[in-house]
Amino acid sequence: MKLQNKTTISILIIVIAFILIISAEQIFLILPRFEKINLEKATDTVDEGLRVMGDELDNIAMIVSDYAIWDDTYNYTFTRDENFIANNFTDATMDNLNMALVGIYGKDGFLFSYDRLADSSQAAAIKNEVVARFDPEQHERTGFITVGDKTYMFSCEVISTTDESQHADFHIIFLRDYLETVNQKLAEIPGAKLEIIEFQGMTEAQQLNIERVFQNYLGQGANAAMGRLVFGEPINARELVVYSFLTNLEGQRFAVIRSKTSANIIAEGQNSLHQTGVILVLFGITIAALTALFVRRFIIDPLNHLKIGLDTLIDPGAIPASGYNPGLQRRQDEIGELYQKFLYVSADIKAANAENKRINNQLETMVLDRTKALKAANAKLILYGESFEETSEGLLVTDPQGHIIMCNKAFSALSGCSRDELVGQKPQLVNPVTDQSDFYEVLWDALKTRGSWEGELCYLHKNHTIKPIWLSFNAIRNEDKKITHYVGACSDLTGQKEMEDQLEQMAFYDGLTGLPNRSLFYIHLRKVVSRIKQDGGKMAVLFIDLDGFKLVNDTFGHSNGDQLLIEVGKRIGQHIRETDLLSRWGGDEFTVILDNIREKSDVKKIVSDLLYHISREIMIAGECISIGASVGIAIFPDAGDSIEQIMINADKAMYVSKSSGKNCYTFAKSPEQQLEIPKIVMINRLKRAIISNAFHLSYQPQIVVEAGRCQIFGAEALIRWTDEDGHTYMPDDFIALAEETGMINALGQWVINEACQAIREFMALGIAVPISINVSVTQFKSDDLVGTVKQAVKENRIDPQLLYMELTENIFVEDEKKTLTAIKALKELGIKIVLDDFGKGYSSLGLISQMPFDLIKVDKCFTQGIGLEKEKKLAAMIISIGEVLNLQTIVEGVETREQVDFHGQNGGRIYQGYYFSKPLEKTEFMDLCLGKWSLENMAGE
Repeated sequence: MKLQNKTTISILIIVIAFILIISAEQIFLILPRFEKINLEKATDTVDEGLRVMGDELDNIAMIVSDYAIWDDTYNYTFTRDENFIANNFTDATMDNLNMALVGIYGKDGFLFSYDRLADSSQAAAIKNEVVARFDPEQHERTGFITVGDKTYMFSCEVISTTDESQHADFHIIFLRDYLETVNQKLAEIPGAKLEIIEFQGMTEAQQLNIERVFQNYLGQGANAAMGRLVFGEPINARELVVYSFLTNLEGQRFAVIRSKTSANIIAEGQNSLHQTGVILVLFGITIAALTALFVRRFIIDPLNHLKIGLDTLIDPGAIPASGYNPGLQRRQDEIGELYQKFLYVSADIKAANAENKRINNQLETMVLDRTKALKAANAKLILYGESFEETSEGLLVTDPQGHIIMCNKAFSALSGCSRDELVGQKPQLVNPVTDQSDFYEVLWDALKTRGSWEGELCYLHKNHTIKPIWLSFNAIRNEDKKITHYVGACSDLTGQKEMEDQLEQMAFYDGLTGLPNRSLFYIHLRKVVSRIKQDGGKMAVLFIDLDGFKLVNDTFGHSNGDQLLIEVGKRIGQHIRETDLLSRWGGDEFTVILDNIREKSDVKKIVSDLLYHISREIMIAGECISIGASVGIAIFPDAGDSIEQIMINADKAMYVSKSSGKNCYTFAKSPEQQLEIPKIVMINRLKRAIISNAFHLSYQPQIVVEAGRCQIFGAEALIRWTDEDGHTYMPDDFIALAEETGMINALGQWVINEACQAIREFMALGIAVPISINVSVTQFKSDDLVGTVKQAVKENRIDPQLLYMELTENIFVEDEKKTLTAIKALKELGIKIVLDDFGKGYSSLGLISQMPFDLIKVDKCFTQGIGLEKEKKLAAMIISIGEVLNLQTIVEGVETREQVDFHGQNGGRIYQGYYFSKPLEKTEFMDLCLGKWSLENMAGE
């Protein structure tokens, strides 16, 4: 960049910086000072208002003190002389003192009271509040008291004689309705508009605005006046609004004192600053222009002349086409003299430079070529050396006589010797696996004749240990085909051999407990079964699953859980016979083969002994814990005539033990007694059913009963599955299995689409009733639920408010924030949300009150137990909760007229149950909605 451009830019930067500094000073230093002065003025007006309030409090305290410290008042507390009341507390007295209530009271109530309140109930409430606050130890109090939604100024003091030598057990209180009087006095204060505004006279929006201003002001640091916090709204161009809270004796805020003052100081300051700023900016621009003119005239132009001279110095014979000043040589200043000297030395410098450049070019070419050759050779040598040294295989080079010349780190580590120890020695330490004395002669003869040898052998380490290695030797010959060196490469096979041993161990033994694993178990089981089939006899398979092992893992960690498994394995192994086989099946499961059993009682004795020893206390992480085990027993051949049947039946028997209370054993039934469909079969059938859409929805009506008349509110869609054999399954038969296997999302998506199609068909017939569908916790937690619902509503072109989604309280067990987000997303689509089985789950009323539910359903356990007094109260309470939360309530499981009548008397309106109707097919429900069935007879007489 040219010097002239740099100079111009520098001057512009200086001017801009000058403007920015002036602006910053005005904005951040001067203007805030004007704002502070104006704000202090506004704050002073609030202080003046607070002083007026203080004077009022002092006034009422002085009046109370006059009456409290008076012999007549003291005597009244003993004599109850009515003349004292008549003479001292009249309407004129109350008007003169501007009091709303006066009275003498003690811990048991008022001796007398006189009030000018229009509402007698308000006077009673005030006296009750005053008596409740009575404290004989507190002689006097002055301030504000809030009763109901009304706040009064009051003062009370203990009654005593005039010389205060004796005190009564009573206080005298004066109470004043202060607001109008104080506001009149505040209006007389000049310089601002002051007034007291009580919260009970504000709208909710006004209260929220004041609280917002207070919180914002706290974040910026608030001013304090007279011990009270003064805060203000953001400053605007017209006025300043400043507040201070007023609190009662309980520390509760009941009003604010507000000051509105003109922002004239700020406005005048802004105008002055704007004018000053414009003047300073113009001044800065003028100075910058004069500076630029001076620099150009006295600095830039002479430097341009010097540049022309330097160009001439570089090439004296060339005269610049433009910008050359012939008068430069005639200048009588330093620049002209400098130019003359440059011309004198230019010729010599150019000649020397040309010769130096020629010689340098020759030298650079020679050096560059040589350097490239050396770098290439050196790179090869480094690569060879690094490859030789860093390879993981042991490498060695010998002379033709077999003496080691060099070796790498891997060979040194393999031999256990340093390189100095190895160099000069023959590799005689390499011995064959067998003790062949002529091994070396055979190896060297092969190298000399064939030029190579390789094979597996053992190597004697320096510490006299044997290492298996794979050795490969090759001969190196020169141009005359004469052997000059031998190169050997050897690989340590120790890891490979150990791996082979480990693989053999891993193939048949458990890595944690060291017990036989499933593979070895099956090998042994096949031998035993084969022998029994040939020779007769019986054996038993025990399938042992630990109870509570997951809790131990979750509490103490997996490492402690592993220690528990090892200890249990030891205990089982110590209490079975030597002829029996114990194996770890996997996880927290063990299997045992009891061979050569004669009676079922023998198995019972062994298993009972095992359960006892398993349940004994175990020390884990410093804690004594005990666990149990569920055992399934299958006797061969009684419980099956094949290995597969025996294992399946033992596993089933174990699950029966689990469901029977755990820490027990169950004998498997014979194949003829196995009527239950195996779980894997049910899973496969359910998969095929989802693919073939072998489901349909039934619709159970929801009825509104009012004044003895019934009408349809909506219906709950209930899924049914009919398998290939024509057997129909209820949701309880397969929903849990669908959740366990991850098929619930596909099944739930089918229900959503089918329900929306049904709503579309109903709407085509003029039927606009809501349809409820059940959503499982697993489906609700999935990320695509909202998208699925949105797409189904859009594709079927239905009113989304006709689709109700029933959720159980279990959705709140995990991640409440994500649950609330999903519910809100569904609500934004227009979907109605129903809380199902209310009162049966885990949620709290506080949480439910925050959730945007539309309806709640009373669980049928409360309905069907309606004959019991406790269930009656709970059912009525749930309906009442719905009313408090402004939610409609649907009563489930209604089966009798008594249940309908009871819920109707306690606010119930909507019912669902077999008393009204069983679940109907879609066409039957359509006929019901179209009036082909009469609803009047459904609720009974």
